[in-house]
Amino acid sequence: MQELDRPENIQDYLPQFFENRKKDCSKVKAALTQKNFDEISRVGHAIKGVARPFGFPELETMGLKLEEAGLQKDFEAITKIMENIEKLIEQEMVKLSQI
Repeated sequence: MQELDRPENIQDYLPQFFENRKKDCSKVKAALTQKNFDEISRVGHAIKGVARPFGFPELETMGLKLEEAGLQKDFEAITKIMENIEKLIEQEMVKLSQI
């Protein structure tokens, strides 16, 4: 992922940011088992909205794709997107732990 300049005060909020994204992933998994595509789309929209201000345009794009896949009720795409989101979150959390 491309590193962006972030104000130092944003760095202080990154642990909570990633914990919240992990909760989003849990919400999507639960919604997927219930075939609640509206919830999946809503969570994708939320991820899209918070990712860029924290300096994660790749996550923003994934959030948009998740939102669209939810609207299309595309189970396979949602599953793949979630794998990518979880992988990105884990990678970024490792980076954060090394700071």
